[in-house]
Amino acid sequence: MNINISKIKKLTGFNCCKLFIWTSIYFLFFNSISCNTTEPTNNSDGIDTTSHNFTFQTCSFGEHSSSILYDVAIINENNIWAVGEIYMNDSLGQPDPHPYGIMHWNGSDWNVQKITAQNPSGGYSYITPTGIFNINPSEIWLASGGVFRFDVQNIIQSFWLINYSGYTGGIFNNGETAQKISGISITDIYAVGNKGAIARYNGVSWQKIESGTELDIYDIVGKQNINNVYEVICVAAKQSVNSNKKIYRIENSILTELNVNGIASSIRGIWFKSGEKYYVVGSGMYYKNNINSIDSWISFGETVTPFYTNAIDGNDLNDIVVCGAYGELLHYNGSSWKSYQNQLEMQAGSYRSIKIKNNLLVAVGYDSPKAVITIGRR
Repeated sequence: MNINISKIKKLTGFNCCKLFIWTSIYFLFFNSISCNTTEPTNNSDGIDTTSHNFTFQTCSFGEHSSSILYDVAIINENNIWAVGEIYMNDSLGQPDPHPYGIMHWNGSDWNVQKITAQNPSGGYSYITPTGIFNINPSEIWLASGGVFRFDVQNIIQSFWLINYSGYTGGIFNNGETAQKISGISITDIYAVGNKGAIARYNGVSWQKIESGTELDIYDIVGKQNINNVYEVICVAAKQSVNSNKKIYRIENSILTELNVNGIASSIRGIWFKSGEKYYVVGSGMYYKNNINSIDSWISFGETVTPFYTNAIDGNDLNDIVVCGAYGELLHYNGSSWKSYQNQLEMQAGSYRSIKIKNNLLVAVGYDSPKAVITIGRR
């Protein structure tokens, strides 16, 4: 089922900080994007194994209501995708009630796309993804309640996984929705989300995996170990509701619950180097070397940040990034943790997701009422 990209807006690069609305007939100009650059501080103590010296550029988006970005994928420095809800004005300068769901950085410009997909009832729904995962530069998968396959111009497949009144072709019920997505190949993709929702795509169809929990599954990551075997792990909790949490491994559609001893409260993100070290973040930060052992997770977050942390990613064990509430953004270089929160000066928001690839990091979220993207280069 194809998607219709009904409108594209081109947002100029960091230096110009301008917005152009593109149509086939004319251009209009608005001052609706603002950007700033933060230079790195000196870091030459000779101890660190990777550099803390990032130069940051932060841009904000949105012209009315509350805009937010939920997730991001880095293909390379000239090919970055972010997803969420961006509210812009229309060509007459009036608030457009329909959100833009996908943003793309091509090396010089930000382009925001409004996308709609035909739903099972025959109407069209605006897609505002909360999760994004790329298999290759032209194969992008989106989680937005259901799952959508995107070829960088159009959605070429729609999987409406949620059953609702008048439609029973889905696999999720009673508030279960797909919010995050990850995978190994086109024949091994996983979607997770609210109320313990887990599903696996085998290249032909989606199958539900029963989790046995009402907790929301916030994050899922797949990594290859030294034996070329992929390890897929997800984390679940109920942030701001209770301190319950779970960690699951998924292998061939079989779910195994893992030890959470030592983790005091809710968790929201996970990153690991398979077989070597595992990190979880949320209300605290924790690690352990063997995720299969009965040993407790080791807490270290209290010495790093006082804020709730939403997401974690890494290039390797000496190059890890974390983001969270109140604009917290952290980097671990193998020897020390560094916070950039004071440099970035977020006023009233939070980073919701972060990715790092080589010497490029990208964090996305909101600084109310606008969506924000921060790019760090070193």
